[in-house]
Amino acid sequence: MALFSVFTFNSSPALEHTLVERYATAIGGQQDVTLPDGSLISLNTDTALTVDFSGEDRLVTLERGEAFFDIAKDKRRYFKVHAGSQTVTVLGTKFNIQKRGQEYTVAVVEGLVAVHPKGRLLDSPVQEATLAIGSKQHATLELTGQFRLKAGNVITYKDETQLVSASNLASTNKYREWQTGIVTFDAETLSVLVAELSRYTNKKVLIVDKDLETLEISGVFHLRKLDEVILGLEAAFPLHILNQKDAILISGS
Repeated sequence: MALFSVFTFNSSPALEHTLVERYATAIGGQQDVTLPDGSLISLNTDTALTVDFSGEDRLVTLERGEAFFDIAKDKRRYFKVHAGSQTVTVLGTKFNIQKRGQEYTVAVVEGLVAVHPKGRLLDSPVQEATLAIGSKQHATLELTGQFRLKAGNVITYKDETQLVSASNLASTNKYREWQTGIVTFDAETLSVLVAELSRYTNKKVLIVDKDLETLEISGVFHLRKLDEVILGLEAAFPLHILNQKDAILISGS
């Protein structure tokens, strides 16, 4: 099982706080939380986390869901996010973490982070994500030593493997646009869209015709206006969508 930590380096005076607080959003809900040190956490739908400022470090435990972190700089007090067996440790940067089961995605919007197995020293051999990915924009890499990410780098990994899916993006807007209630899909499959929509509704979203699972979908969708999403999908793609009380059924038109 692979254990990882993420570190960034910046500087600012430290503040002392004692606080333990739990925050949670309902399905379809979102919440912005300003912490005592000035850091900002934005919680997406169906997300729960605990903030603990009572010790030497500023600690957050991500129990489920997705959150965007804009961390105030403090060179004397690490900011750590625990997500299962994963730890993301920062001093001042902006990044998004999404947890789906045992899969984790870290997207760096601003700053520099280093990802490495827990307990590995920061002076271990360094792989620069941008150089490792190269002109391909996407690559599957083996996480050995220190894996350094900068703005635009995105990695996805699982606990049980050392393999990392890494991308070098011109823009990381898709990893923060959920804060405005929208999501953009560019040639993604219908099954991926359904998985995303399911995070924002208590209804079961089901693809009745399995042949449609690989249908490519592109567009901008307003997650807070599910009825409009359904109308838009039916208008733009060969789909018939039945919006029932407890379920949304998608079939071919």
